[in-house]
Amino acid sequence: MSRAEIIAIAIIAAVTVLIRVLPFIITDIFHRRTDSRILGRLSELLTPALIGMLVVYCLKDISFGDNTALSAAIALTVCVASYIWKKNTLLSIVVPTLIYMVLTRVI
Repeated sequence: MSRAEIIAIAIIAAVTVLIRVLPFIITDIFHRRTDSRILGRLSELLTPALIGMLVVYCLKDISFGDNTALSAAIALTVCVASYIWKKNTLLSIVVPTLIYMVLTRVI
């Protein structure tokens, strides 16, 4: 392995570690300098906002001329119902995805 490859790997490793650690450092600094109510309110609002943006992004290209819209509506209903029922995020991701994939192949 050449010296340039070793340096490149070291830089990539350092950037990866920095990306993983930086949110914790920023949160710690932000938490010390501001009122914790701001951080608490931000954490309450950010998750639903991001999920809403992801839902809109996933459904933006669905055409209503074929059965894709029906498959997406069924999968979305299963997603919401499974989360309300079990409050399990992993279940609410995996089951509707599988249902959507099966429905798009079958219907």
